[in-house]
Amino acid sequence: MELWGVNRSALVIREADLNDAPYCAQACVRIVQYLQQNVPHDVYTAALPGTVGAPTLAWVKGFIENPRSIALLAEIEDAPAGCLLATISETNMPATGFGEVGHIAGCWVEPAYRNHGIASDLVEHAEHWFRQQRVSRVELSYMAGNTVAQKAWTHLGYLPFRIFAHKEI
Repeated sequence: MELWGVNRSALVIREADLNDAPYCAQACVRIVQYLQQNVPHDVYTAALPGTVGAPTLAWVKGFIENPRSIALLAEIEDAPAGCLLATISETNMPATGFGEVGHIAGCWVEPAYRNHGIASDLVEHAEHWFRQQRVSRVELSYMAGNTVAQKAWTHLGYLPFRIFAHKEI
């Protein structure tokens, strides 16, 4: 089925391997670049690297190599269309007794493929993987000023439950 020039029948979601690490690292940098341009005055995103370096590549490889993590790649006609990185960790609020939860660390869809359900497909695959790992709760975070992320994650059923704040002293 073709939607607005995107052949959805050619969409493949698969686990990324080490050959995909450079693309996934670049996707993470594109998230940072977007935040640096669209969420002004944020000291955290301002401090993040705007290019792929060894630390970013190592961070991505950690998702690919760790059996308690997953890196997913979306491809259309063998070209990368997006990726998602996720892991299993302790909840941000351990006193709840929830124990381990899924954590989506990042999700990127190439601009040409946005609004075609690819992020939804990536998240659905990640949620399926979490259920296979006996994880029933998924957490994620996004920057407070990132209204695009807020809209997308709310659309996918993710609701804010905790807000982080900071102050320079």
